[in-house]
Amino acid sequence: MFCLELLDNRRSGYSLRQGSRRHLDDISIAGGPDWIHLWDYFQSTNNCRRATQIILVKCLCAIDDIQIYFPMSAAKTEFSESVAPSPESAAPAWQIELLYDGECPLCVREVNFLKKRDAGRGLVSFVDIAEDGYNPEAHGGIDYETAMGRIHAILPDGTTVKNVEVFRRTYEILGMGWVYAVTKLPVLGAIANWLYGIWADWRLMLTGRPDLATIMSDRTQRIECESQGRCQPNSK
Repeated sequence: MFCLELLDNRRSGYSLRQGSRRHLDDISIAGGPDWIHLWDYFQSTNNCRRATQIILVKCLCAIDDIQIYFPMSAAKTEFSESVAPSPESAAPAWQIELLYDGECPLCVREVNFLKKRDAGRGLVSFVDIAEDGYNPEAHGGIDYETAMGRIHAILPDGTTVKNVEVFRRTYEILGMGWVYAVTKLPVLGAIANWLYGIWADWRLMLTGRPDLATIMSDRTQRIECESQGRCQPNSK
């Protein structure tokens, strides 16, 4: 209890010497019994507890004097408090973040297949860029137009990948790496990217959708209409 009281005094801003005097007002720390005569003091008072307290006080005062002449950094002398890491600094649970076009029927079919393979493990984070609330800053700085032109993904360290490498990495994470294993070969990888580029350029037309310029114009007008409240009901 005596030690805890001294620590409480220390937390309150008292030095160890000041805190000790608060508990031993009848004994001068500076003029009290020294180490040599401490045994004589114990014999004269026959108070073992009091003598033990004096020994502890003298040791603490010696530590206090050392801190005065040899100051330590605040991080070492102050009572530290553990601080939990912020959610922002924590590493993500997923191993790859896949950006996909939620209005592309073939893309959605592929994503649904991958979600089944993920089986709720959260290894892959699926982000629908077609949603009006899509924020490029939260997803590697990849804007809507760029993501619509070619498939992109973000790794936990912030690295972005695109084209066939996205599929290769995703399939590897989900235990199906053999499907795109051959694309690791430089020649076959280049051919695969070339074929994918043709598909990416024609996918809107092949799936019966307008060109990218029209899609972006309609998207911009819709977002402005919803955010600024300028939508007008259709008159009958």
